[in-house]
Amino acid sequence: SPIVMDIATQHRIPLEFSDIPQEIATPTGVALLANLVGSFKPSISVAGINKVGYGAGSFSLPFPNLLRVMLCYGWSKNEYISIVETNLDDVSGEIIGHLIERLVDLGALDIQVLQGITKKNRPSYVVQVTCKTGEEEKFANLLMKETGSLGVKVRRGVERITLKREVVKKTLNLWGHVKEVRIKVSYDSNGEITNYKPEFEDIKKISRELNLPVKKVYNKVMKEISL
Repeated sequence: SPIVMDIATQHRIPLEFSDIPQEIATPTGVALLANLVGSFKPSISVAGINKVGYGAGSFSLPFPNLLRVMLCYGWSKNEYISIVETNLDDVSGEIIGHLIERLVDLGALDIQVLQGITKKNRPSYVVQVTCKTGEEEKFANLLMKETGSLGVKVRRGVERITLKREVVKKTLNLWGHVKEVRIKVSYDSNGEITNYKPEFEDIKKISRELNLPVKKVYNKVMKEISL
């Protein structure tokens, strides 16, 4: 109906059209969605289900006229990202290293370089770049410009599940030296700490300053941390 279309347009509610000659989405139902739902996603990943409710309609439809609502608890943060990928079999390791630096400078969320074999039985690199939605083109252009690749693959709408995280600064006494170390802490959906570890760049810096092995500094910091 025009009212349904108007509400859906104003609140960006996705609609799926069908050839059923009856009103499936009513103004009341769509209005409830507009007021109760914060965002709409093509799919969700949940950690578990708290409650399930069912309702039945009176219309005779070619499928069961039922509505199911689930109250779920999920991960701390779900987001949608894109992956830009290309295969390379004619570039050197030096170019790959330079490419990674350029991708980091451009703001890539993550970068992976995998080894592979092409259809012509040549060793190759598979470069995968994780980026924010809407940034696919700039990373695709950089990949082709820096490597000479003739094309890239783009996967949009990839769901990424991440835990809530924060960085906590700790002042520690390490072998008589006072050092500040950043600690990365992650939490589950209930707010419980799931993991923590020191920022490795800080560990390397302290290792150089004290002329000690990185592993020894890391173990000492982990022992001194109290969260």
